Amino acid sequence: MKAKLPLLNSGGVSENDDNIVNILFSYFIASEFSQTFFFTGHVASLKYLIGKYGNDEMDFKNKTIEVLTTLYDRYFSNTEVIVTITTGESQVLKNVSFDIVTFSNGKEITLSKVIKIDGDKIIDDNKHLADLYKGR
Repeated sequence: MKAKLPLLNSGGVSENDDNIVNILFSYFIASEFSQTFFFTGHVASLKYLIGKYGNDEMDFKNKTIEVLTTLYDRYFSNTEVIVTITTGESQVLKNVSFDIVTFSNGKEITLSKVIKIDGDKIIDDNKHLADLYKGR
């Protein structure tokens, strides 16, 4: 069955697999864990994971893989997520790279993104998150 994703704009619904993979990741970055009463505990939120697990890289990495795999498996199949954390210029500045491979009707779809995290803040020094929110 073809994946369909409701959009948070006037576009309605996306049925393009490549766009859906990008949009899901942007939702993951922009979402707040407690933004909904009805689905409390089921919102995939990078901000929440940083706040809850940011002090322990292994816990953060494992929980992020679990959350992203669950999120993508709602729309696709056989999702594999790799999270790599490297320390930047200071101990609190981290580069987190996300590599996601998933399948739709036998077609492989991949996404690779690097996000900078400084303590508990997501840094957008190159304004690439704005492009990500637009599905690029």
